[in-house]
Amino acid sequence: MREAMEAVYSGMSVCKASELYGIPRTTLNDHKSGRKQPGVKPGPRPILSSLEERDLVKFLLTSADIGYGRTKKDVLNIVSRLLARRGVERSVTNGWWNKFICRHPLLATRTPATLSVSRARASTRECIDSYFNLLETTLQETGLTDYPALYFNMDETGFAFDPKSNKTIHIRGEKNAFCISSGSKAQVTVIACVSAAGQAIPPLEKKNDGPRNRNGHWGNTRNSLRIFEEWVDGQHYF
Repeated sequence: MREAMEAVYSGMSVCKASELYGIPRTTLNDHKSGRKQPGVKPGPRPILSSLEERDLVKFLLTSADIGYGRTKKDVLNIVSRLLARRGVERSVTNGWWNKFICRHPLLATRTPATLSVSRARASTRECIDSYFNLLETTLQETGLTDYPALYFNMDETGFAFDPKSNKTIHIRGEKNAFCISSGSKAQVTVIACVSAAGQAIPPLEKKNDGPRNRNGHWGNTRNSLRIFEEWVDGQHYF
């Protein structure tokens, strides 16, 4: 196209340029008259320029990276407010959103896992490197580096009595699909403790009203340290 138009601007007739470069005469005439601009696609003017879309993508990725990801509704509102400030009366539809996602395959909608602010602050590379450097120093100072069976890692996980329901089958188009549940918020928390050598202490069970083992309940926080020590010593197993 560029070579054909250069030839036309240099004095070659549109008919001859059409035959020489294999481009329809109507297309060459449209470009010659200015009805079409090089590099501009036909159709309505884009809502955002290429540069503005790149800035929007950068903003969305940065927001997600720091733990404040934006929703589809947020993006539509951002673009709508931008158009309103420009005085442009144009709606930002789901069709624009679908095409925007197609133009930027790096973006995808996900269901994020919730993360508290304190955990987010402790999950930075600097904090993690600091922790493992301190751990290495402590193991060296205590002489435990070559004794992995003497240091343990403990964690807990919860099992809800009324877990979130899985996807179930309903008639297509049903707007109010539901599943009966007890509404209980109770759960059992299981504490596991494993050494670096792979030796596991039998887990301890906690109910939502306080830790529990097979010998009975305990909910008094003043007994927490004693129960923990007894559990590690092997007196309380799940």
